[in-house]
Amino acid sequence: MKKIRHIRNRLPRRGIIALFAVSLGLLFLSCDQHPIFYDISHEVAPKDPYIPGSPTKIVANGNTLYVSNGKGLYQYQQSSWSPIDKPSGAISDIAFAGSLYCIIENKSLYRYNNNQWEAVPLSGYTYLQNIYGSNTLYICASNAGSSANVYTILSLSGGGSPQVIKSGAGEDYFLRGAAGNYFATTSGIYSSGGGTPISGSTGHTIMGLISVGSGIAASTKGGYILYGSGSSVTAWSFGLTFDRAMAIYTTRNGTKLLLVGVYTKGFYEIVLNGNSYSTSHYPGEGTYDVNTTAHDYAQYRSSLGVQSLTGLYQAQNGTLFASTQQKGLWAYQLGDEGWQWNAY
Repeated sequence: MKKIRHIRNRLPRRGIIALFAVSLGLLFLSCDQHPIFYDISHEVAPKDPYIPGSPTKIVANGNTLYVSNGKGLYQYQQSSWSPIDKPSGAISDIAFAGSLYCIIENKSLYRYNNNQWEAVPLSGYTYLQNIYGSNTLYICASNAGSSANVYTILSLSGGGSPQVIKSGAGEDYFLRGAAGNYFATTSGIYSSGGGTPISGSTGHTIMGLISVGSGIAASTKGGYILYGSGSSVTAWSFGLTFDRAMAIYTTRNGTKLLLVGVYTKGFYEIVLNGNSYSTSHYPGEGTYDVNTTAHDYAQYRSSLGVQSLTGLYQAQNGTLFASTQQKGLWAYQLGDEGWQWNAY
């Protein structure tokens, strides 16, 4: 005791104050880190994905879903994914519009017809950017090597020939999505014939478009959702950086959630209420399958919540799938460690 007292007596007063401040800081720091420790306690072992790599958006024909990771084409039937026949070459994008379509190596368009793949002629274009399907197939084409980034949007219905509906230089003419009788470019939403953008849809950087009941909704980079009947849209602000992945999720009590990808941070949930919305939150911030898609926010936040998404889709059996940018196809599923977001 004498030795300890001797050392304390020799310690300057400001040294004692400094030690006290450090101890207090460590205490506060440990409190601030508590959410991190909580997230770690809810982490589960990552699985190897059945569909690895960078899957495309997920498209549907009734109860059947389709997705590709470039090397393979897969369909989801009777609660499982399985590989199916595809054209030769790497798949760049897929869409469904009466038939299943795919782009091969960003230069050739194919359609599945009469149980076989057939090439769809597209003359005058050297590069196919993407495709989206609704009542009509929409194609974004360009010429590789062009110094002006000139994009052409074409529509294709049934067995007819592709028709040019919009063309111009710059990102304003880049195809971002299709829903019902509408399609979206980066700068606006248009009816199927093109023309002028619908009221309220300009002044934003549009990332994606989806059908919502009898209306449409678009995600924007600036954190707005453009929502309306089609003749006009209203902008809802959420202060996030939205991305292209979008889906409608129906809970067991019939509540509709609009799911919207957030840049590098999974997705966000907007609880729809007629022509408006009642609340919004991240997955797990609520009651599972009543007003949210997950049981626990911490588990979501430490898993899918740190991924960039290219697609979201709820299968008719209720399973929610997510195409991640580099980590394969994921699903919200019951595993050995409980309900979790993990690779399918």
